[in-house]
Amino acid sequence: MQSKSLLGSYFKTIVEPYKMFNELQEKPNTLRPFLIILLSGIILTVVTFPHTFKEIKYLFNLDSSISTTVVVFFIFTFLICGSVIIEWVMLSVLLYFIISLLSPAISNFRIVFSVAGFSWVPIILKTISFATLVLITGEVFEPVGLRVLVPNLDHDVAVALLNQVEPFLIWQFVLLYFGVKALLKSERRVAPLLIVSIIFVANLTLKTIPSIMTSFL
Repeated sequence: MQSKSLLGSYFKTIVEPYKMFNELQEKPNTLRPFLIILLSGIILTVVTFPHTFKEIKYLFNLDSSISTTVVVFFIFTFLICGSVIIEWVMLSVLLYFIISLLSPAISNFRIVFSVAGFSWVPIILKTISFATLVLITGEVFEPVGLRVLVPNLDHDVAVALLNQVEPFLIWQFVLLYFGVKALLKSERRVAPLLIVSIIFVANLTLKTIPSIMTSFL
């Protein structure tokens, strides 16, 4: 039976991912993942804006009027939410392309779009955790990911890669593994694992490139 409530579907994705992703094949839902992804972007904007607005005012010599604050806030919200949604679309397109090569029977992009979207549940939990820490400490910090295991590492590319690899991202791709397995309707582990590994590397590369480029400036 498909989860009818918004929170129920998110909870089911965490505790029964394979079952949830099988249900999405019968009745795909893109609104709920859209809401969770949009919510993560809004939470991130609201929490970090007071800190980033100070830097923006200094950089562009802006005043502190209400109208300026509101305009900058909406631009900031649009950029963050837009980038998160674009990442979801790119992930879905890549996933659909690879799965279509292995299983031509998968012809409904909306199903793949839904599966990719629901795999985002750990990211909203990460955003809530990050927001809570920022509210408690009053500081915006840069997540260090697995780099915390090798604090003395000074290789720019390795540091950029390890900064991106963190438990919530790994959790997201574990859920995506169950989603791909459900899409392929296969009991074998190799194909879903290979697909998710390819997408993980592609995702990590896209996230790391900006950090690598700026390190050479």
